[in-house]
Amino acid sequence: MRTSAEKAVAHILHRMRRDGRLAYLIGPGSEAFDLLTQAHAETMGEDLAQFRATFAASLRYEEWP
Repeated sequence: MRTSAEKAVAHILHRMRRDGRLAYLIGPGSEAFDLLTQAHAETMGEDLAQFRATFAASLRYEEWP
């Protein structure tokens, strides 16, 4: 069973994939991106660099004023 923190991280990552505005605001290069992807990779036992690369490639970015 996943913890509340794990669910929260998964939720934000999922929303980033669905909402290009969110990906633009907290995508690669932001501290939020670093923390979220690190938490996810650690939880899932995945290689951090590989997860970040794969995840970033799945995002679309929509500039937000």
